Amino acid sequence: MAQEQNWEERIEAWPKALGSTTVHAYIRRRPEDFQVQEKPAFEPTGEGQHHYLLIEKRSQNTRWVAQQLAEFSGLRADQIGYAGMKDRHALTRQWFSIPDETPLDLSRFHAEGVQILSQQKSHKKIRIGELEANHFKIRLTECRGERQLVEERLKLIVREGVPNYYGRQRFGHHGQNIEHAQRMFSQRRTKQTPKWRLYLSAARAFLFNEVLAEYIRLEKWPAIVAPAASLMEKTGPLWGRGRADVAEITREMEERIAYQYPVLKDGLEHVGLRQDRRALVLSVERLQWQWAEEDLLLNFTLPRGGYALSVLRELGAFKDVSLDTDNIVAREK
Repeated sequence: MAQEQNWEERIEAWPKALGSTTVHAYIRRRPEDFQVQEKPAFEPTGEGQHHYLLIEKRSQNTRWVAQQLAEFSGLRADQIGYAGMKDRHALTRQWFSIPDETPLDLSRFHAEGVQILSQQKSHKKIRIGELEANHFKIRLTECRGERQLVEERLKLIVREGVPNYYGRQRFGHHGQNIEHAQRMFSQRRTKQTPKWRLYLSAARAFLFNEVLAEYIRLEKWPAIVAPAASLMEKTGPLWGRGRADVAEITREMEERIAYQYPVLKDGLEHVGLRQDRRALVLSVERLQWQWAEEDLLLNFTLPRGGYALSVLRELGAFKDVSLDTDNIVAREK
């Protein structure tokens, strides 16, 4: 069965939709080469029972920052709010919230790679998903490829968008989050598993990506991005209980894919999740580019849930320097 395969191999097998590679380059030589600016779906009111902090973090992950804020405040980590996870190997700016339960002198807060840029008050905790978009500034270094082809591909991305794959970070190192999800479902220990929400999310994302990959293998991508396609035809399943209101041929194809992974399929249904839909196409907004000798500078905005690496994979093949252990050790010395 497909479930017995190496998860990393399955992830690597997901096809591109827009054509062959146009450029080879390096990404994330430095955190500053991958910058993310959060655009929240809220406006701080200026008064209320929560501190809202706009934080810049460098080479740190969101949960770690939340833990540092919790320890400083004498609170639990789950009392710290944020709208979404941001890349670790990057320079990012995002909002966090802290309940105003005790007086806090935030000028005394210090954590490596973390800076509080502004502070306001508001009435409620920031919740996951309270996010409109993310803006990215990415530097691709030592680019090798014909510039005309690269720019033609960028223009195609502007016109059509890219496959809305969940990014590799959702699945953990070598796909270990999917393996954990399968083990959790097999043992029927969902809520007893510390990271059960993360593993549920990874399982759902994996099945969605498998369906999207099958559409591309079947050469249905042009039909998906065609203006005549209905909104429902442009969506894929976030697996759970229930049946989606889609054409029978679409439902049969999606179920065929899901049945290849019965432990994941049944686990997501039995945990009580209702089936939902996610867009198959990721629109890339305000995409601009500029060459700086051998480097390519990209600026673009993605809606909530979109992954910058899903955009980059349709452009070229990249060596992610942040994943090189030797480079990570060298930077930490």
